[in-house]
Amino acid sequence: HARRTGAGTMPALMPAAISEMKGGIAPGEVEELELRGMDLTAVDDAIPTCHKLTKLVLDGNQLESLQGIEELHVLASLSVQYNRLTSLDGMRGLPKLALLNVSHNQLATLGTAPRQLPNLRVLLATDNRLKALHLHLYKGLEELTTIVASRNQIAEVNGAEKV
Repeated sequence: HARRTGAGTMPALMPAAISEMKGGIAPGEVEELELRGMDLTAVDDAIPTCHKLTKLVLDGNQLESLQGIEELHVLASLSVQYNRLTSLDGMRGLPKLALLNVSHNQLATLGTAPRQLPNLRVLLATDNRLKALHLHLYKGLEELTTIVASRNQIAEVNGAEKV
């Protein structure tokens, strides 16, 4: 099964780029998409049209929000490292998401967003502004095996005995 990927084909104008991808690949057929270092400030309206996306990399942009990501129902891997995220709001509706990398952002809390991700296996949140980890919030996430939150300001970890 061929993997269709739009990596490296995306000019700075995202809506036009996604709707007119080179090589005859329709946005709805793209399974992996990497848009690194493009100064994106929001998840563009065009990205949710890529309904078959299983891997999305938006590292090194200027994202402050993940609103719009919830339309990617088959997404299994999301990396949003080196952005300006302060919240993980918008993370519901991703039942297949197994890997979430939110390292190098401005997150003070992970909130309850990961609880909305029933197949989450790996959560990477290094180099943020986390002060506490409330692990009891992730009770019931049967697949979750790894949380990496190093290089934060964590002074409190609670709920580990309940996970």
